[in-house]
Amino acid sequence: MTAIEILERAICKLEQLRDEATPGEWWATRDLKWPSVFAGTGMSDDVMVASECRLPGDAALIVALSRTVGPMLAHMRLVLEAMRQPSTAGCASADEMVTLHLARAILGEENDHDR
Repeated sequence: MTAIEILERAICKLEQLRDEATPGEWWATRDLKWPSVFAGTGMSDDVMVASECRLPGDAALIVALSRTVGPMLAHMRLVLEAMRQPSTAGCASADEMVTLHLARAILGEENDHDR
């Protein structure tokens, strides 16, 4: 599979995950017995996304990662478009390499440095 195909698949998968997730802003709370994650607009549409997180950091990590989806998609699309340009074909930049590691992580594939 080419680097372009990997990025295309990762973008598609991340968009699908985003679209299938609870919409709205996500936030963590420690107000309950266990740290929990909620999503919504802060009005009556709020829903619990994750409950009984073992540690407060678990809930905070889920929230922090949920907020990176938009920027990750934008970045991967930018790198993908750059990779499609004939002038850059065959010349992998450090940014492209890191973006491919990110794409492989989204796809659940092993990166070279994970072995």
